Amino acid sequence: MYDDVIKEIPAELMLYLNEIAERLWSGHAAVMVGAGFSKNAKKGDITKKKFLDWTQLGNVFYEKIYGTRPNGEQHYLNVLKLANEVQAAFGRSVLDQILRSQLPDKEYKPSELHIKLMELPWTDVFTTNYDTLLERSCVNVTSQKFDTVICKEDLVYSEKPRIIKLHGSFPSKRPFIITEEDYRKYPKDFAPFVNTVQQSLLENTLCLIGFSGNDPNFLQWIGWIQDNLGKENSPKLYLIGNFSLSDAQKKLLEQRNIILLDFSVCHGVNSSHEKALELFFDFLYSKKKIGNNLEWPKEEQLSHKTIENNPINEIKLVIREWEVTRENYPNWVILPEDRRGVLWENTNSSSYLIYSLSKLDAPDDLKFLFEFNWRMERCLYPINNLLGIYEKVIDRYNPFPNVLSIDNSITPQDAEYKTLPWPEIEQKWLELLSSLMRSYREEGLIDKWNSIDGKFKILYKFLSTELVAKLSYERCLCALFLLKITEVKDRIKEWPVNSSLPLWEAKRAGILAEIGDINAAAKLLEQSLSNIRKQLNLSPVSNNYLLVSQESYVMQLLDYVNCSIELRNYNFEGQNENRKRFNERWNNLKQYKCDPWNEQNLFEIKLGHKPVPSSNNNKKNDFDIGRVTTIYNFNNIDDEALTAYSFLRYCEELGTPFRIQNTFYSKKAVKGTLKRIVNKLPFWAFATLIRLGDVKVVSNVLDREYIYKMDISGIDLLIDNYLSAIENAFPDIALGNRFKKDNFAIVLASVIPEILSRLCVKCSDNARFKLLDFLNRIYLSENKHKFKKIFNLTKRLISSLSDKKQYELLPRLLKFPIVYGDKFIEKDFPDPFYFISINNEFKGNFAKIKIDNSVVGELIEKIKSNNSERKIATMRIEKLYKLDLLNKEQIEAFSCTLWSQIDQNSHFPKNTDFYKFAFLDLPHSETIKPEKLFKEYILKEPFPIQDLSKNKGISITNGNIPLFDEIIQGTKKLSLNNNYIKWSEDEVLIILDKLIKWWDSDKHYLKDDTPRMLVSLSDEFHNRFMYLVDILSNVIAPVLSININEEIKKNIQRLFKELNEYEIPCLQAKAACLQFIDDNKKNIYFDIVNAITSKNHSRIVDASYAIIKLCGITNISDILKVNINDILYLLSQQVKWRRREALVSTLNAIDIIISEYSHYLDEKLLSDLLIGLKYLCDESNPVYIEVDVDILDILSYRKSSAHLAFTLFQYFSNKKEDIPHIIIDWKNICFDKNEFAEIRNQWIKQ
Repeated sequence: MYDDVIKEIPAELMLYLNEIAERLWSGHAAVMVGAGFSKNAKKGDITKKKFLDWTQLGNVFYEKIYGTRPNGEQHYLNVLKLANEVQAAFGRSVLDQILRSQLPDKEYKPSELHIKLMELPWTDVFTTNYDTLLERSCVNVTSQKFDTVICKEDLVYSEKPRIIKLHGSFPSKRPFIITEEDYRKYPKDFAPFVNTVQQSLLENTLCLIGFSGNDPNFLQWIGWIQDNLGKENSPKLYLIGNFSLSDAQKKLLEQRNIILLDFSVCHGVNSSHEKALELFFDFLYSKKKIGNNLEWPKEEQLSHKTIENNPINEIKLVIREWEVTRENYPNWVILPEDRRGVLWENTNSSSYLIYSLSKLDAPDDLKFLFEFNWRMERCLYPINNLLGIYEKVIDRYNPFPNVLSIDNSITPQDAEYKTLPWPEIEQKWLELLSSLMRSYREEGLIDKWNSIDGKFKILYKFLSTELVAKLSYERCLCALFLLKITEVKDRIKEWPVNSSLPLWEAKRAGILAEIGDINAAAKLLEQSLSNIRKQLNLSPVSNNYLLVSQESYVMQLLDYVNCSIELRNYNFEGQNENRKRFNERWNNLKQYKCDPWNEQNLFEIKLGHKPVPSSNNNKKNDFDIGRVTTIYNFNNIDDEALTAYSFLRYCEELGTPFRIQNTFYSKKAVKGTLKRIVNKLPFWAFATLIRLGDVKVVSNVLDREYIYKMDISGIDLLIDNYLSAIENAFPDIALGNRFKKDNFAIVLASVIPEILSRLCVKCSDNARFKLLDFLNRIYLSENKHKFKKIFNLTKRLISSLSDKKQYELLPRLLKFPIVYGDKFIEKDFPDPFYFISINNEFKGNFAKIKIDNSVVGELIEKIKSNNSERKIATMRIEKLYKLDLLNKEQIEAFSCTLWSQIDQNSHFPKNTDFYKFAFLDLPHSETIKPEKLFKEYILKEPFPIQDLSKNKGISITNGNIPLFDEIIQGTKKLSLNNNYIKWSEDEVLIILDKLIKWWDSDKHYLKDDTPRMLVSLSDEFHNRFMYLVDILSNVIAPVLSININEEIKKNIQRLFKELNEYEIPCLQAKAACLQFIDDNKKNIYFDIVNAITSKNHSRIVDASYAIIKLCGITNISDILKVNINDILYLLSQQVKWRRREALVSTLNAIDIIISEYSHYLDEKLLSDLLIGLKYLCDESNPVYIEVDVDILDILSYRKSSAHLAFTLFQYFSNKKEDIPHIIIDWKNICFDKNEFAEIRNQWIKQ
């Protein structure tokens, strides 16, 4: 269709029409519509009126003034003057009415020509017409939306494209510009309109349609433009239509910088104005079809064709086809997502040929690899599994033998290869070398990266300006990956400034923003955007989208930086204002598929969900019961990892940081990306994780499952690197703001401690010692408050140390300063001694250490204070005292200072973090009776009965009630030494009475199912009443005699009955009360069987503790009429079959039984345990973790199994029996340096 259109147009017009079309489709053309265009409107059924030309309108004015139309002898020269006379004689309202009555606006409809005009992508449509045909034609236009501007005041808020009514608009927007006086005053009264047209003329090509060349509107506007811009500076205008002008008239138009495009010379137009304009519009539409490159690339001929058994010929054909495709690339900065898929499909079908490059003659292998690499970069795909091929091809050539030495390489000096196209080889070789360098960084192959960097330093003078910028950017990124902040700054300074490469300058700005210099980044981005737009004004878009693509993405980066600035300044409204500035332009750029927000959203959609594990086969349950289908995947491509990789490359291509101060870029996508690539590209993943600087994301990536797969040497190396990074960053940390995150060093201080805290659970002891020194430095630092997650690092580091190492390190730990004074800092910087946990049973096996007397003296002095310093000092001395590291004088001094500050209510020491029961086992003077004080405190302290509380609000304790902890721990914790509390029967009956009253008062809350925010009252009180079972089992029952009165028995029985009704497990309490409550004896065995075989975790745990209680009762088999071993088998069978419900509690219960009641162990029970432990060796190994199992559960099984194995090791050793092989296997597991510290430390090393 359009080919026929072009044939109709003679060559003399084509030159100008092509220019107009190119400007139009690149967004740089406007149109001004005159009165003649309205004559193309469709006439209504009943009207006889026609649109008037200027002569006809003049006749109307003449008749109004003189009462008759002008005859052949009567003439007038100026229609505008006649309009003046009408206004003078009859008034302005009459003049306006003449215009409204003589111009039949509503009686005509827009024609197809009107719609064609408005569907073209004009930047603006100016019109001097009063009618509303153009506005009404927009109803049928779907490709764009026009704002209509009918008064100068509307210009400010209007958005392009616009219909601008320059001379007023029907029905009533006045003045209608018609009189000579109107035109004289117009440039001043309507200066905004004149300026708008002038500005459009400067920026765009202006086409004039509907003008005759001598009508007053046309002449006036041409005069105003020349008056303001000057004749020499006035751009060319195009007057388009069907004309019959004399040579003199044409010459006059030429002098006014007006190019006449007279379509009357075209075949078939004849004298038809409508056909002339239709042909013009059709030509413009035809150029859209020709110039559109939005569907690049097309399907390639070779993408589905193979040349039989001749890869060499096929490669040569592929090279030629790929070259053509590359040369037609429309230069998007980022190839749009839908086109990336097409390009990859075209490429993938021939990608196998890369493995045949060694068969090719020079330079075909280099040319193929260059084309392949170019496509991979456009697709944002990795080449990491092809590095060996890249290295071989690159090392085969040396285009620079005078300055570079490459063994066994082809050079221009070789006679055999002199005729090769060396300029082309040189350019492609350098590009491939830079791509290989980038991949080395991504893989963490820094030595190889440095080697290529050394080559580029030698070849610097041979590099293009763009390659210099690319190399500078790569060096900045490598320094960022290595967390070398000072080096990043140095690299930026070395990077030559080049305003002719605005995208690379934008990438420089991205680096500046990331390290904290956001003001400089914003300024640089503004300059880059300005430079891009200047180039855009000079060159139309046509089918090259380089500049519009750059503009779109630089705008997004600038918006990102501006948002960070506004957030830093707490100007939240400013963020929205900045975004509004760009929205209109982004919407316009979408037509070129330059849409950064859509690309970002697509990545977030693909990466925002939980990763789907890739597998070579997947099982699917069919509809038929028992039938399973296996689906095999032979592709072996991890699409999710590819998407993640593409996202990282996407960000690098745009220079977009993942974080600028407290503003993030697509954190959802970054988080999903890290999870998908951490196992494949760990170096890149860790660099990205730290650059993101979000502690919450660390837990998502660096979990137990991942750390378990890491080698201890790799972990130690990471720790060394991160400690070095923090060490070098200390000066910048001192300058930074913790809350504003205003430099990269502060980001490091925020996230690296959490990473270190996770790595330390599997590092070497040597690395732990380095971490300990690092912690000490931070604790001593004045800038300690700028670090985050030090609590986790301190806790995990100390806890990861074995008992022996904790003991040996006590002198070093005592050198840590006591941090106190600021509550927030105290919380973030806990004293290391809080986490010291050394089994006193084995302390005698460790080589005795010596504590500096002056250190102990200083601590005792600090106990005299009345603040947090006393609390921490007391806790440190208490640890030393329990480990027998204080001499007699120190113990006496500790006792004196500890008891020097007394709480008036409890009479125990105050300003400590200890429970009251802790003082039962601490030194005191002979005049102080801690046991008596403790009993008095417990017996007089009221129980937390909610219904008696003055505060009607209910505190959520999650079952944590300190008073009950005091009772339980004060009774049983110290049962192995001489300082435990021995309650009398009368005392425990008082406690029992309080328990029953508490139960009776508050048990109704267990039935409260009222929905509440975040919490359930029934769950809260269920957790509280678990204390009741514990106290009854471990405090009351052991003291009560068989002869207690019946009322007490009935109360306890009622309690058991109601506890069951309220579904609170109480078997352990029943077992503890077995000797004096006969009813329990009848059913306890069957109750334990039912509970331990259930799937209810709480019931299984309760049953396990009930079994422990039964083991402590003399002649229990006779009492129950059931062999106690049959009950113990219930537990051992749980281990043998590795029943997951409460497996950890079962393992721990058996551990206790072996330690305290080993005489019950028999061959069957031991066999069950050894079989279970044998299978748990592998089943608790995270390497074999199942998809639906939580790794923390698996590791809990492993930890408890390791401790049980150690307990059995001691059991067999004490009996002087051979150690079973499975126990030796567990010993080896615990001695394996690649195991988690928590597992290794279960085997107490002496």
